[in-house]
Amino acid sequence: MKKRTIVNGWLFIPGSMVFASFLWGVVQEIPGIMLKSMNVSNTVIGMTSLLGLPMAFRFLFGPFVDHHGTKRQWLLVSQRFIVAAMLLLTAFCGLALVLDFSGMLLPVLLLFFGILSFLSVFMDVAWGGFFLASVDERDKALFVGVNAAFVRLALIFAQGFMVMLAGRIEKTTGQPMAGWFVCFGVLTTIQLALMVYHHFIYPYPKLDRPLAKKNRISFPKVFMKFFENPRPVVILSFVFLYRLGEGLLARMKVPFLMDLPENGGLGLSLENVGVMNGIFMLLAMVFGGVLGGLMVKWYGLRKTIFPFALLMTIPNLAFVWLAANPMYGMTTVLGLELNLWALGTLLFEAFGYGMGFSSFGFFQCEASRGPYRATFYALLTGIMTLSWILSGSFSGMIQAQIGYVWLFVLSVVFALPGIVIIFWLPLRELEERGKEEDAARHQMES
Repeated sequence: MKKRTIVNGWLFIPGSMVFASFLWGVVQEIPGIMLKSMNVSNTVIGMTSLLGLPMAFRFLFGPFVDHHGTKRQWLLVSQRFIVAAMLLLTAFCGLALVLDFSGMLLPVLLLFFGILSFLSVFMDVAWGGFFLASVDERDKALFVGVNAAFVRLALIFAQGFMVMLAGRIEKTTGQPMAGWFVCFGVLTTIQLALMVYHHFIYPYPKLDRPLAKKNRISFPKVFMKFFENPRPVVILSFVFLYRLGEGLLARMKVPFLMDLPENGGLGLSLENVGVMNGIFMLLAMVFGGVLGGLMVKWYGLRKTIFPFALLMTIPNLAFVWLAANPMYGMTTVLGLELNLWALGTLLFEAFGYGMGFSSFGFFQCEASRGPYRATFYALLTGIMTLSWILSGSFSGMIQAQIGYVWLFVLSVVFALPGIVIIFWLPLRELEERGKEEDAARHQMES
């Protein structure tokens, strides 16, 4: 049977994004919610940020994936290992319902999450190369948007509807692990079906082959090439500082929502969190991201990056106010019990994050131009992720010492250096270089 080198992107891109997003939800978003439902301390929950460390250093894995095997092979093999790990995680949660794993429950869960995080790196790196090799140049812009849309939809399902379902099962059975057993079981079943489907539908792109020896270059040499950018130290510092404050806030949002009032929280249930933090908040983030992207396109990066950075930080003050003046009243909306004050604060923060990250993402693209665009972009993304992980990992320890109010105050303070340094960014130089590169490319294509 002849191998298909071309397949319509609609047949494999949405499924790939759903598979990857379910994994991202399980590795980065669900652990904090799950552990809070099990009454694990905020210190430990904050440390779950470290599960993202493999993703922060994924640029180091890129050359290995490029040099050995095709991206298609890496995708399919990594998906098989991921499904196997998810099946074991689901089975362990099921066994925990009937056996006493009290002494080893937390370590084993964290081990599974860590393994899945490590496996996700290979799939993520391989997907980038496979996407570029298998999608026609004329369709790339369209499918970049399709990628983003299906990522958000899958996350809404994974950390919204599935967490809400886990909360309802917990309320019915009185056992938190019963809800998580069903949650992981549903996600794993869908991933298993997608894995089998991808085995038959993924094309064999002609451009998907191991990198030739003559084209190989070490990462240190590429890294030194980055310093040919204008003000490279300022660029790297900005990328590191931009999400420090958001990292402190992000990991402690759910504990703040779920903690009992006597501990400074709002006392919301797991089901409430699934609805507000997993559905409404993600929709607001999508809206903010789309609007922010359009405004960057209309007005340019130089006019939007500073106000958008402010808009990303100002909502943290709403968390300060809510933690200092907690509101516990619940209102029924469309059959759902919601704390409207908490919901409004989450929507404000998510919308501001979407706006702020749209300009930041565009800046990363502009700072990554040149012959090593993919490696530069992976480097900047890795540095940004590392700073977010580090601040998030300490957030639980800080909250345990000073409480939610002062933690949220610190999230504002930590965000200020990333805002101030914007005034030293070489925005005009990057813009001019981008215009020259685009003009040269258009001339070559004409």
